[in-house]
Amino acid sequence: MEPEAARNVPSIDIVVSSDTLSASLNIIPATGDVTDITSDDIYQVLNQNNIISGVNEGKIRALVQRFNREKGRIENEEIAKGLFPKPGKQGPIQPCFPFMTERPLVEALLKTKAVPHISDITAIHSGVKHVNPGEVIAKRGADVPGAPGTDVRGNKVPSTQTLDNHETYGKNVGVEDN
Repeated sequence: MEPEAARNVPSIDIVVSSDTLSASLNIIPATGDVTDITSDDIYQVLNQNNIISGVNEGKIRALVQRFNREKGRIENEEIAKGLFPKPGKQGPIQPCFPFMTERPLVEALLKTKAVPHISDITAIHSGVKHVNPGEVIAKRGADVPGAPGTDVRGNKVPSTQTLDNHETYGKNVGVEDN
């Protein structure tokens, strides 16, 4: 009986991104007659690295099959992906008075009169809201908080601060923080 040839186990390595939102797999075959691997071999390394969230089981099965078939190097294959946090939003702008512009008032007038009189046009103009200096025309509502994410180790990833909308204001508009 001939002695069984020495079989070499491949190196299985997990690389976690610096933000811990991604984990990639590397399988490096040993020289000589390389043994097959199983999905359990990959899960054992995942457990050693505390990777518990966002694991793509289908991709792991496919990579194991590919390695066992080709016995070639597998590098930087993402097999776990965390859930990115969602940023908050600035609250909506809420007007302090009903907007009244000339256009809807003129359209309403033209529905009732085919040819409006000058006194009708003057009445429309006086119905439009005029803003005086220093008058508050709008306020910003409460900010909408973001949602936290989860990294590949199952830890919460806090949401970023509220995004700034970078509104553009007219030259006669003042902005105050409350």
